[in-house]
Amino acid sequence: MAETSIFNDSFQVLQIIGLLISLFLIGKAITDYKRERIGKGAFLFWITIWGVALLAFIIPKAPQALLSLLEVGDVFIIALIITNVILFILVYVLFTNVYSLNNKIKSLVQKLALKEKISGEDNEDD
Repeated sequence: MAETSIFNDSFQVLQIIGLLISLFLIGKAITDYKRERIGKGAFLFWITIWGVALLAFIIPKAPQALLSLLEVGDVFIIALIITNVILFILVYVLFTNVYSLNNKIKSLVQKLALKEKISGEDNEDD
């Protein structure tokens, strides 16, 4: 019996920690959106992710009930799969953003080089 109560106590501590982290990250997403550090799409994405996490910590039996409706066995396996999919999506988005920024920087450098070359030729004529 003592082991069960220790497990329940540690689970409650993890629940509280998870709640606090989820609330903090929801607040951070709101702050970042208000300061225009993230766009509307990213804001909705992160609010959804942290909102679902918050609900999972508030109602810990809800994910298990949902999985039993979907006839899926293990919560941990499903969480790993969903997490991996989300991480791959984020890596793809970051990759495309870096690629786009690289192209913009390259274009700016070329424009600046042409501008300097043209202004340098004008100065030589004087």
